[in-house]
Amino acid sequence: MRRVKRILLAKGGLDGHMRGPEKLAIFFRDAGFEVIYLGMYQAPEAIAQAAFQEDVDVIGVSMHSGGHRGVFRRLFELLATSNEEWMVVAGGIFPLKDHEMLRGLGVRHIFLPASSIQDDIIPTLKNIELPERNEGAENIFSDLKRGNMRALAKLITLISSGDAEAANIVLSRPTDIASHVVGFTGAGGVGGTS
Repeated sequence: MRRVKRILLAKGGLDGHMRGPEKLAIFFRDAGFEVIYLGMYQAPEAIAQAAFQEDVDVIGVSMHSGGHRGVFRRLFELLATSNEEWMVVAGGIFPLKDHEMLRGLGVRHIFLPASSIQDDIIPTLKNIELPERNEGAENIFSDLKRGNMRALAKLITLISSGDAEAANIVLSRPTDIASHVVGFTGAGGVGGTS
């Protein structure tokens, strides 16, 4: 079962130019990606947390403010806690002398302002080979029962991709995990039944 690539877009650090990532989100969506857009002024902690919770395939961080050394270094420290391979790409203005440092941290692709969305960025990300996921719903569910909240994001992804085994496991097996029921209400027509 092939699933849609999920990309997380964030403006790292104190970068106040939001037009670029908003446009990228639209272009990625139109190219068939599922887009999670965090917005501006994102700390590495918020980017990593969203990557864990949203089960993303690609993390795209845009920076123009010069804080990229600290932001990317901290982001990779946080991502390393999951013992998983992460696809991180960078976009923005980075001095050429820092490209080697960014790649050394783990940044796979660096897109500069001259990079074309249609000719460079989207084709590159569409053609990225993602690590094969062979964990299986049963193993992921076991991880969830042990308290691994990253496993919850993976199960949700499997279920939303139409994986019948994952749906059956979640619906038919009790867990000892404390949960809460949340209800959404509102006036007719606001989407409470969606």
